Amino acid sequence: MTVLYTTPRLTVRRLGPAQLPALRLLMCDCAAFFASLPHEPDPEREAENLLLDRPPGSAPQDLYALGLYQGDTLVGAANLCAHHPEAGTWFLGLLLMHPDARGQGLAREAVDGLGAWLAAQGARELRAVTHPGDHSTGRLWERLGLSFHREATRGDDPRDRVRIYRGPLARQPVPAL
Repeated sequence: MTVLYTTPRLTVRRLGPAQLPALRLLMCDCAAFFASLPHEPDPEREAENLLLDRPPGSAPQDLYALGLYQGDTLVGAANLCAHHPEAGTWFLGLLLMHPDARGQGLAREAVDGLGAWLAAQGARELRAVTHPGDHSTGRLWERLGLSFHREATRGDDPRDRVRIYRGPLARQPVPAL
């Protein structure tokens, strides 16, 4: 696994098929999150989606499945797509923390580090989504400098509504690893 960046408490690595069993466990531990969504996705299938699903028109190399680790323990995951919907814009489709890792500021720490890493990659803007009922994640995006942009349907399922936030990347870049 390639280390993309580190923060004081996290190591963020690019995930691949070898990490699918650990990712499935994380997703199953977060089953309450998935049950709260209107389209009720299967947590185990969502682990595979995190590694494989990308927006139409994006290239396979533009998809990043991120593992957030404390030591050797996977405590969170995210998926990110480069140059979507346009060059210089990166899209964060999911940020999921294990229930035991929530409320400790780890998500904010991960996204702060992500902003610096993205700036080092030449990104100019970050877009992120949350589901309409997920107010805490919307507040997180706003605290991190993203603004509500619009609401949209993701994919073909009209129940899969998302709120899209966006903002410029103005953080100081960190050296690429």
